[in-house]
Amino acid sequence: ELKNEVNQQLEIIIKKERLALYFPQKLARWITSSEKGDEITSEKKILTIFFSDLSGFTELMERTPPEVIQNMLNKYFTAMFNIIEGFEGTLDKFIGDGIMVFFGAPEEMAEKEQAFRAVSMALEMQKKMDELTKEWRQQGIRHNINIRMGIHQDQVLVGNFGSKQLMEYTAIGSGVNLANRLESYCEPQKILVSEPVRCHTEARFPYQQTIRQQFRGFDRLVPVAELDPRDITESVDGQKGKDPG
Repeated sequence: ELKNEVNQQLEIIIKKERLALYFPQKLARWITSSEKGDEITSEKKILTIFFSDLSGFTELMERTPPEVIQNMLNKYFTAMFNIIEGFEGTLDKFIGDGIMVFFGAPEEMAEKEQAFRAVSMALEMQKKMDELTKEWRQQGIRHNINIRMGIHQDQVLVGNFGSKQLMEYTAIGSGVNLANRLESYCEPQKILVSEPVRCHTEARFPYQQTIRQQFRGFDRLVPVAELDPRDITESVDGQKGKDPG
């Protein structure tokens, strides 16, 4: 009877480990340690929101076998997830070939540090993408694939959204929409940030001149600044993502 009970417990543990693969590790740890993990609640917080997307990937999918695409995406997402974890970001979701990450929830994080970690993470991702591109070219995949990125800091609603049967921990609000717009308007291989992010990090990163950009869905002109990773001479280490300033 004891042996059967042990086997049943082991089976439960294995199933939980498999289920945990469908949730970001940071979020899973927070849910299991939080008393509010199963409540439909949300709160207003200042977050730094990051979006990325692969430019040229749709064209590649049209002429590449599905199993090759699957292997490429899995390797790409694995590499990006490791970088997100290194900078202590919260992975919100994978969206097709896109990624949404935010800083400042569920754990508290100072606004300046949020911005610094987000930009540092983006630069490390661009660097890793260069390595993956070289590797894919050696395998005969020569289609040009690049990342474009948008980063914005704003007050948004963050928490559990959904129903009692299915919930998702995420952030919503116009600030999230604006971060997504920044990514979609960004040039491939570049990082486009909003004014709050630039102000928090301009002492560390060589941004281009701030311009006022009109984005779909927003009546006002939004100040934004572009960052070209090729202008960065100092290496960014994921384990040293905290802004020393």
